[in-house]
Amino acid sequence: MGRGKIEMKRIESATCRQVTFSKRRSRLLKKAHELSVLCDAQVAAVTFSSTGKPFHYASSSMKEILARYEKYSVDVQMKPIFHHDLESHQPEKLKEQLDQCNQRIRHMLGEDLSALNLN
Repeated sequence: MGRGKIEMKRIESATCRQVTFSKRRSRLLKKAHELSVLCDAQVAAVTFSSTGKPFHYASSSMKEILARYEKYSVDVQMKPIFHHDLESHQPEKLKEQLDQCNQRIRHMLGEDLSALNLN
C-alpha cells in the first residue's frame, strides 16, 4: 500500500509541525550522507528550525565546502561577456575576437568613430 499525496501547505498544529520537521530533517541529512558516500561528492546541508536552531551535515569540513562554494559563486559572476565554442580556441580566431572586443571598447569610449555608420 502506497503513501498518499499530501497537500503542500503549512502544518497548523505546532506539535505535528515539529514532529514532521524532525523526521524530514533526519531523512534530508541521511540523503546528504548517502550522496556523499555513494558519489564521492562534497556535500553540505544546513537547516534552521522555526525556533532558529541550526542543524547541519558536512561530508568534510563545512568551512572548506563553504569557501569552495563562495569561490565558485565569484567565478560564475565574473564570466566573460562573450562566449565561444570549443573549436574556436585556435590562435587566429581568438586574436580576431580580441581585436573585435578592443574595437568595441574604443567605440564605447568615443574613439575611432569614423568606422561607424549613423545607426
